[in-house]
Amino acid sequence: MANKKISQLTTKPSLAGTDLIVVGDPATGTLYKKLVSDLSSVITGTIGGSGTGGFIAKFSNTTTLASSSFIYENTTGVMIGSQSPLYKFGVATKTGVNGGFSYVSFLGTDNALAINAVNNSSATIPMVFNGSGWGWYNGSTLKMQLLDNGHLLVGQGSDSSYTLDVLGTIRATQDVVITSDRRAKENITPITGALKKVLDLQGVYFTKKESDDQRRQIGFIAQDTEVVVPEIVYKDQNDNYGLAIQNLTALHNEAIKELYTLVLNK
Repeated sequence: MANKKISQLTTKPSLAGTDLIVVGDPATGTLYKKLVSDLSSVITGTIGGSGTGGFIAKFSNTTTLASSSFIYENTTGVMIGSQSPLYKFGVATKTGVNGGFSYVSFLGTDNALAINAVNNSSATIPMVFNGSGWGWYNGSTLKMQLLDNGHLLVGQGSDSSYTLDVLGTIRATQDVVITSDRRAKENITPITGALKKVLDLQGVYFTKKESDDQRRQIGFIAQDTEVVVPEIVYKDQNDNYGLAIQNLTALHNEAIKELYTLVLNK
């Protein structure tokens, strides 16, 4: 074994009593050189005590096996702090709450990597990677997705081509800033005929279908608006219409200026 590194060994070495090996003291971190003959009693000796089936060995002292340990293994997986593995590898963080990793079929997706938590009611709350992105679930209900194309979907089941797509109300405690730098724009021309367009737009009252919020709201219908101001109308890959409603500010601004000129000329 002279001049050989452990990383270079590809087969189990044959040790003679005069060979040197290195041993470490875990209490002090000190390394010692020992002859194999000096350690033969430890290598070939027996360990006292009795272990419990399923537990990975833990020693109560240098030669005695403890009756159990905090690490348990069965056909499901390995668990730290519990005798009930739920995943390939899991950790019982506190009473009634477990976390773990699994490589499983999840909601019809094969080979999904899941990071799981189980709450006190035994409902699984997994975070799953399925090859196309991460999904956060409450039980089997998808709540949020971060797709591999960078799109973040909150409450949405399918990608609709928007970078951020939220099903529900968005709240901001500070300003929402939209980039409007002249250096990023070209083909800049003034808006004309703004007053006529504003007069052609039809504001409506409405309530939303399939929504818990049944308050009467006001706004525009995108399909009707497209006839008048197509520049603010968007349609996603699922054929759903939307409006960049904030851009109507520019139209309203120019309409007010046209109206002001009409008043002055009377």
